[in-house]
Amino acid sequence: MIKDALVLLAGSPTDASALQIAFLLARIFWSRMDCLHVRPGTGQIVAKAAVNQFIATTGNVELIHSIERAAAQAGKEARRSFDAFCEDRNFVNGKDGFSQDGVSASFREILDDQVEKSIEESRFNDCVFLARGAGNDGFSIADIGSILISAGRPIVVTTPEAPQNLVPTVAIAWKETAEAARAVAAAMPLLRKADRVFVLVGDEGGDALGRAMESATKLEEHLLRHGIPAKAKAVLAAERTRPEAILETAGALGADLLVSGAYGHTRARELVFGGFTRHVIKEARLPEFLFH
Repeated sequence: MIKDALVLLAGSPTDASALQIAFLLARIFWSRMDCLHVRPGTGQIVAKAAVNQFIATTGNVELIHSIERAAAQAGKEARRSFDAFCEDRNFVNGKDGFSQDGVSASFREILDDQVEKSIEESRFNDCVFLARGAGNDGFSIADIGSILISAGRPIVVTTPEAPQNLVPTVAIAWKETAEAARAVAAAMPLLRKADRVFVLVGDEGGDALGRAMESATKLEEHLLRHGIPAKAKAVLAAERTRPEAILETAGALGADLLVSGAYGHTRARELVFGGFTRHVIKEARLPEFLFH
């Protein structure tokens, strides 16, 4: 069961999709949506300015004040997105927050380091939702990597457009690795709600596809024993890269969600993504359920 969902709001237009997609999950399990905006305090703003060499320039005080104003505005935008979401979904305002049909939602703003506090808060939830950024909007790939590697919780990276539902059809980007196995295990509550689950394996050349299909078939059988309607499917790359082929096939099959392990290695508390994971986060047109 997924009862606690943390929705990380950046104070940007991407927040709307994070809220809508989180709601699609919350209404399945009658979950609590803890919607959080972490606003940098003065210390974090000064540190950021120093990193960007603003402190050494003339007029740096005004520049820091400008960053503070932008941070305050982001907090207002996050709250505005939350209020618009609650109004759009006809949430009722009660003493314990907003609610609708078994789903509850509340908003918090905390002054702290955005990534570090997001990691800390993630650990008290079953699943975390955030939107990948475009320019200065949303969370950067580096931020997503840091949260993924340190939170110990699955992360759903949302897309600009929310699907109508989250689990009628789920695609699993399968590779016989610990990361993929952990992702599937974490996603089991969602997979049990799905009408169709496709286990997709890509063509990596030579006789690797045959071995990959054998592995995918074993996962199919495992899921079937859990009552999950799974089907293993080979994805031929043709003129595409493996990530492109997996994403295009998932889209063609009508997948509403992609489950994948997050591949990469650590360097200075940051997840340095492998090519597949980086491509999926940057290019996927459907929400991604990732676990490292």
